[in-house]
Amino acid sequence: WAVTKLGVMNAPMFSSLAERIGASASSFEPVNLSMTLWAFARAGYLDEQLFRAVATQVRRNLPNFQPQQIANTAWALAKSGLGDDAFFDSVAKAALAKLGDFKPMNFSMLVHALALAKLRHRRVFEEVGRMCSVQALSASPAAAPYLLTSLAVAYSFYGGDLGREVLEAVAEVAIDDMPRFRTRQIAALAQAFAKAGVANEGLFRGCLTPEVCARLTEFRRDELHDVLGAYEHLGIPTEEIRRLMGPQQPVEPASRAWVWLFFSIFFALLGTVARTTAGPAAAGRSSRPGAR
Repeated sequence: WAVTKLGVMNAPMFSSLAERIGASASSFEPVNLSMTLWAFARAGYLDEQLFRAVATQVRRNLPNFQPQQIANTAWALAKSGLGDDAFFDSVAKAALAKLGDFKPMNFSMLVHALALAKLRHRRVFEEVGRMCSVQALSASPAAAPYLLTSLAVAYSFYGGDLGREVLEAVAEVAIDDMPRFRTRQIAALAQAFAKAGVANEGLFRGCLTPEVCARLTEFRRDELHDVLGAYEHLGIPTEEIRRLMGPQQPVEPASRAWVWLFFSIFFALLGTVARTTAGPAAAGRSSRPGAR
């Protein structure tokens, strides 16, 4: 957990830890399991064997998990790509039994995890949706960017009238906190609203547009692409942002940039191989009798 918080990614160390943790997971307390899984997922070290072994142990001990531990564990296992609907259904049931004790950060992480796991657990989403009042969401200012982005992503996945209601509450709170959002969170928020078809004028025209314009140089190309794509999907004008971008090349999706990079490297290697092969062949021809 400490190494992850410091932003250190040491693959050999994580590999060694994964082996030891997998062998001794049965002796871990809920708090240890949840923090360990969160740290591995946050660091991007997704060891399938470890996560499956620990998931088995988590399921046995779910009644002993506290709200934050349930939320952290659900998010980590969903982030790992664990495709186990029965497991996440068990997590949802354990969460419902203690949902009254969940803080906004906990329940936002829980529904985000279910969205990542592609599980529309109706009762969890409905119960959490009822907890998403503007007053409740405004009570955790320090965590607002992460909390609001997670809820937006989760309820854009869930959809329906409930999804739109939660997104409207998210918009009202986000408008006052936008300067503290990271650029990737702004892009994710815009994409979530576009997916749900919620064109909140106050959020987009009154808040996101001036915020993006003021911080334009902070955005990566793929983030700008996502923001502009969200605007266009919702039919919101992008001229003000594009005017400040100036005569730049059109913003390409990250995936397209990777394709170009792949082909550039491929053809460069192909040229190297061709020259290497041609060299010995040319030398062979010059060494034949009669060659000049």
